[in-house]
Amino acid sequence: MQGNIGHNKADDVEAYREMLARFKADADTVTEITEANAQFVRDHVGYGGKLAKEIDATRDEKKRPHLEAGRQIDGAYKPLIEECDKIIKGLKQKLAAFLDAREREAKRIADEAKRKLEEAERLAAKAAEEPEEDPFLAATAPTVDVKAAHVEAKIAEGQALAASRVSSAAGGFAATSLKTKRSAKVTHYATLIAHYAGRNEMKELALKLANADIRHAKGDAIEIPGVEIVEERVL
Repeated sequence: MQGNIGHNKADDVEAYREMLARFKADADTVTEITEANAQFVRDHVGYGGKLAKEIDATRDEKKRPHLEAGRQIDGAYKPLIEECDKIIKGLKQKLAAFLDAREREAKRIADEAKRKLEEAERLAAKAAEEPEEDPFLAATAPTVDVKAAHVEAKIAEGQALAASRVSSAAGGFAATSLKTKRSAKVTHYATLIAHYAGRNEMKELALKLANADIRHAKGDAIEIPGVEIVEERVL
């Protein structure tokens, strides 16, 4: 077992690779732990820990200037981006409110045009089934123009479909429109969790919470539904 791992200060990746290779080679010689080598193996574990810490410290030292430079760049530019996003969000809210109101009004007009078309079709059907026998009343009866009502309904329907859409004035941007956003509003967490109980993500989270509770118990007795407390001796 080598005894100088962690004492040679290396600042080069290749040097650390060589040190790690020697550490691994020594570790690979251990095939069985005996009274004769147990203490040496324990020391080798310690040397490995020191080596890992030294490598990580060097990594941090090498990376820190770049992180600081990155923080300075972020500090200069991120506030500008955030302010831009804030302005965009405000404009989007105003535009969405306008398009929503325009869409509602267009739908109201379309519904009214549809109602008038249905009424015109009803009156035309009635007139065909029950023609007016009095010549004067037949001549003076209001004309029911089903074709015109149908055209008006189709135009109103098209305008309603386009009401939530706004195009670019300059032509340099794609048109945008209102979209229906769907999201969950939890009404009963226990039912929701039970629904996803079979998902791996939920299982992993539950296991993480259980292990956290076990650690928090610090060796005291603890019961967790659906969990068996397993104890093992580790270094």
